[in-house]
Amino acid sequence: MKKATTDPIIIKRGCTADAIRYLSEKFGDNYAVVCSEKTRLLAEKAFPGKPKIVFPSGSHATEINADVLLNELAKNNYNALVACDSGSVHDITRYACHETKKAFVSFPTAPSVDGFVSGIAAMTIRGRKISYPSTPPVALFADADIYETAPPELIASGIGDIVGKYVSLFDWKFTSLITDENVEEDIYNLERDALERVMNSNPSETNFTESVMECLIKSGIAIQLKGSSRPASGAEHHLSHLWEMNCINKETDALHGEKVGVSTLLVLKKYKSCKNPVYIPKSFESDFLRPVYGNLTEGIIEENSPDPLSEITQKGLDAASDKIGRLIDELPNPKKIKSFLLSVNAKTTLGELGLPDTSDFAEKSLKYAPYVRRRLTMLKII
Repeated sequence: MKKATTDPIIIKRGCTADAIRYLSEKFGDNYAVVCSEKTRLLAEKAFPGKPKIVFPSGSHATEINADVLLNELAKNNYNALVACDSGSVHDITRYACHETKKAFVSFPTAPSVDGFVSGIAAMTIRGRKISYPSTPPVALFADADIYETAPPELIASGIGDIVGKYVSLFDWKFTSLITDENVEEDIYNLERDALERVMNSNPSETNFTESVMECLIKSGIAIQLKGSSRPASGAEHHLSHLWEMNCINKETDALHGEKVGVSTLLVLKKYKSCKNPVYIPKSFESDFLRPVYGNLTEGIIEENSPDPLSEITQKGLDAASDKIGRLIDELPNPKKIKSFLLSVNAKTTLGELGLPDTSDFAEKSLKYAPYVRRRLTMLKII
């Protein structure tokens, strides 16, 4: 297997001291810590006396917040930034450091998402969710003394992101059966084994949260090694992105991983009911997309150009039907996944996310979410 760019990756209790030592040796005193109002006290305790760039709680990874950080880097010639928070702060920091060719260090404060060490910044630019190739952190330090104190909903969010890997790994394998896309088995196995370790764990065990953090970080390594989010993001993430773009719903306070957990249940139910996939040609036309995507329509059309389905045929699906059927059979029962999510007090319904809890909304989400990304999934084909 290729070696991860992020080195060292240290996940252990008390490793804040290792982080301070590493930063001092690599960057001297010329680094700043990026955090939010919610993690400001943690950042001050972990990195006392260091400059803090503080975003309001609930800030999203948008071009506006990226510009705030870019302006700070323009005013202060820091050698590096430390992302001391969860998902959005990491994406803002990753993006800004990539743009300015600065180093950044990951210091996650909650096991809430899988993007800590990835090379992809999940940004919302002018209302549209876009994955920007960016620079992975040069190092990661995950201190259990800190991340184990995270609010329970953040830990549950991380587990929602984890169960989504059942769909993303399926979509990757499925697509390889009907196109020339390659599945690197070592990367696939890294993602799958990390997933199974968590799913075979007991949430009441004392080291469960550590297992969650390790899984999320390994998922980020898989993204880094692949050079894209393919191992960790499939149809389930496309639903989450659609909801985060607020095209068919009002904005909600639900966390990204919470949305992924619920969308995973919807996609699993759809996939398990589809033993013989039927290819339905898609319309990448403005008249079809605009009622949903509005002023984002041109960007959605551009995202899906050239047509990602141009070589897909029913004949190709039929030729791979036996293998596809076995893949579908191997997917877990959505009731089992829902039970696991409930065991960690994670959200499992659209209503709990603050979304319309109706079959019409669920079907509309499944119908239009595949257009968010050019990436092929079974949902996009059927």
